[in-house]
Amino acid sequence: MKFIGRQPELALLEQHYRDARPALIPIYGRRRVGKSRLIDEFIKNKPNIYFLGKRTTAELQLRDFRDAANLRFHDEALQHAAFRDWHSALQTVTRLWKHKGKLVLVLDELQWTAEASPELPSVLQALWETEWSKRKDILIILCGSHVGFYGAGNSRGKEPPVWPT
Repeated sequence: MKFIGRQPELALLEQHYRDARPALIPIYGRRRVGKSRLIDEFIKNKPNIYFLGKRTTAELQLRDFRDAANLRFHDEALQHAAFRDWHSALQTVTRLWKHKGKLVLVLDELQWTAEASPELPSVLQALWETEWSKRKDILIILCGSHVGFYGAGNSRGKEPPVWPT
């Protein structure tokens, strides 16, 4: 299917990808407006780990994330890893990246992942502040529905955090 529209958004993502600095980019909005399609188009021909959150248990999500990461790394140890939490899962796969160029790590439908693992937004913030923001070889995309983003891991439904980039 031909990709039409969203050229300014695609250009902005490309700019962040080419930049020598790391980036953490939230993409959120109403359901069914093409957020995931935009990401799919952007990550074509780029090294990436694409994880689509589902409404399921934290354990199954962590297993699915491991499987998505293993599609990139083809690492036997990773293939048999049993992550106990999101911090170890995310830290492990981003530390495995030792190539030239940026790795694009996409967490799509983040609100569903955070529903099963309410600590995830805090884990992402901690990893960004302590590790990822110091790396030149990583671009993080967090994607979810507008309503879900505001409520992800936050029962009061306050505004989402502002992520540094």
